[in-house]
Amino acid sequence: MTTRCSLMLALAGLLVAGCGDGGGGGSTARIPSAAELAGTYDLTTKLQGEEIAVGVGIAGEVVDGSGVLFVELTAPAASLQGPFKPDGTAQLEGTNLGSDAREFLAATVRAEERDGAYRITGKFTGPFEANTAFRMERAVGADLSGSSGHYRVTLASSPSDCRCETSILFDLTVPPSGEGFATATTESDGHGNVVGLVSRAGVDVSPSGRFTLSAHYALAETQMCLGASGAGQCTLTLAGILPRDATTSAPLTFLLQDELTTNVGFGAGGATIVRLSD
Repeated sequence: MTTRCSLMLALAGLLVAGCGDGGGGGSTARIPSAAELAGTYDLTTKLQGEEIAVGVGIAGEVVDGSGVLFVELTAPAASLQGPFKPDGTAQLEGTNLGSDAREFLAATVRAEERDGAYRITGKFTGPFEANTAFRMERAVGADLSGSSGHYRVTLASSPSDCRCETSILFDLTVPPSGEGFATATTESDGHGNVVGLVSRAGVDVSPSGRFTLSAHYALAETQMCLGASGAGQCTLTLAGILPRDATTSAPLTFLLQDELTTNVGFGAGGATIVRLSD
């Protein structure tokens, strides 16, 4: 538990922010359907007694017309689902993500539309994440398609054998919902030599521009990733805030895990992303 919490806090380090209670004052709330809630959200988690703006939450209906709500979080990394009730509440159950040790998770949530935004608030009730609370928010009609474009990620120290500064060019396609993808690409050193292979990646972008990207990574020469568990595929995860134009670069955190989800590479502040064009 300590290791996982420490990792989540580290990944959130670039995004630490104090947050209010998000209340809507005297405004009137409406209970949306599970289908209306579909999309990415800005996620705030109260972790170890501290509220941190940690990244992206995702919600929606598991199957069209099922009335079953699903919620996915980046911290704690979890996937949950359960029947969505007419009063806007749900009892969700699921498991943690990104760990070889699966844990049962349970949470109570409430969803509403208030002041032009969908809000989902929840609290974990299971033994592993008990008393951890979270809040998700997305403007009604939010359109994240403007996040699509060409980006360059620079790693100060490559996870490849060269351990040198490298760059990865990503083409991001992001639909209005915020749940998009990046095409397969390569990692190159300063001389243009390909040192790493990056698979097609899932990309989630929140309304405020927070994003997470997760892809398979392998050395170009062997098409394998030598982690603590031996040769195999590794998972590369990038997290941060997408820059809105080409005039600024933004810091990232990156995490490399082998097939046993052992951390074989980690960086905070050792990576940046810049937007090259739309």
